[in-house]
Amino acid sequence: MARLKLSPPWVLFYVKVKTFFQKDPDITIYFDEEEVRLIFYVEDGRKAEALGRLLPFEKEYGNVTLIIDVVPANDTFGTLPKSNEAIIKNLFANNEAVKEITTIQGVMSNPITYVVFAKEVVQYFTDDIGDRYGICSTLYQELAKEIFKEVEGVFYCTDKYSESFNFKYFNTK
Repeated sequence: MARLKLSPPWVLFYVKVKTFFQKDPDITIYFDEEEVRLIFYVEDGRKAEALGRLLPFEKEYGNVTLIIDVVPANDTFGTLPKSNEAIIKNLFANNEAVKEITTIQGVMSNPITYVVFAKEVVQYFTDDIGDRYGICSTLYQELAKEIFKEVEGVFYCTDKYSESFNFKYFNTK
């Protein structure tokens, strides 16, 4: 009989993060299994600071703690304004998975920032025995909700149009 070995949740978190940032040329991710440490190497100091503000410092999985480090190029963080819009725009600069970032004035003058991701299915390996190929199919917005700390007034969503889909209106009258 075949033995199944399932990945621990901290490894699955790494896989989600790696999948999420696959279209960002400024970020390289390394996972140290021995130290249970996830390390982000970031080319741009401002992006590194934004990432540091939005990622948790650690994640608890029972008796295992995943440590999360952000390392900027030249060991220099950039300085960002404190607005959520500036943090989000710096974090997602050059990331091809992001279609647009829009900020509007919300209720009671609190701004609302929408991060709109490409309309595409993202797949990654998860040991899921409920899937024939052991993969999870999801959207970038769902990964973002799992990876980043919740920020008041920031919402992740998916574009309603696909670049590979040409929408045509057909008059049926």
